Amino acid sequence: FGVFLAVSDKEDSEITFGGYKTQHMAEGAHIIWNLAAEPQHEHWMLKIKSITAGGVRLPYCDDGLCRALIDTGTSLLGVPSDLGPTLIDNLRHTSEETGAALCNGPGPKLELELEDSTITLDPPDYARPEIVTNPDAGGMEDAKVDEGLEKNKCVP
Repeated sequence: FGVFLAVSDKEDSEITFGGYKTQHMAEGAHIIWNLAAEPQHEHWMLKIKSITAGGVRLPYCDDGLCRALIDTGTSLLGVPSDLGPTLIDNLRHTSEETGAALCNGPGPKLELELEDSTITLDPPDYARPEIVTNPDAGGMEDAKVDEGLEKNKCVP
């Protein structure tokens, strides 16, 4: 089956059973097939051979045990807590865009090497605006962005 996730209100997300719709593919894109890792767990799990963030190959998957779960119910990229800070350090970037387009421009790539292919994610695929709150502001309702922080920062 195929899953298409809309990026605006001008189109509808949909799931197609028994195939996929080529009109939802980017021009020049092609289908990549991968075997499910450890199918006895009944998850959409793939083996990750390596991770490259911002042009730096991370040693995190060198033991051969990295796996990724594909979850169509979330729009976020989740990683183990010990990998998170390294990804943030390698993928944090300043965006030239502002407003709703913030983090939709160019920036460092996140590359996931699978068994037979590599998935390359650009900032619009993984980044969101970085929000740093003032710890003296109290609860989240009263939090303010620190005035001295650089604006337009994007993080995974």
